[in-house]
Amino acid sequence: MNILFREDINQKNKQKLIEKHYRNMDNNEAYSILKNAGEERCEIIFNRISGIQVRVIPLKTMEPNFSDTEVHFFGDYRGTPLAFETVDYNEQGIDMVRDAIRWYAEYREYPEMEIKNIEFNL
Repeated sequence: MNILFREDINQKNKQKLIEKHYRNMDNNEAYSILKNAGEERCEIIFNRISGIQVRVIPLKTMEPNFSDTEVHFFGDYRGTPLAFETVDYNEQGIDMVRDAIRWYAEYREYPEMEIKNIEFNL
């Protein structure tokens, strides 16, 4: 039986945080998560290099107000349906939008998230 002391536990937690940070950097150092002051429940995926922004909308707690000029995708995060909507999209390329969403799934430690361009049956 292994006995862990407080120092060991703190060191393991610190190592997990460091590993998560580096794992996210390896995926693409250009991405970060922003919060929108007007929408506390939403997150924004931001790519500092391309400038692309994708809003993450939890559909269980928010009613989306989709814009016709933006690109939309849908995903399911462990039973929570999500909508992804670009912000000020200016034809950066649909693959960049998908890459941002895929990065977000990995960031949330759910890389198997299914992403669709049509809404799930909610």
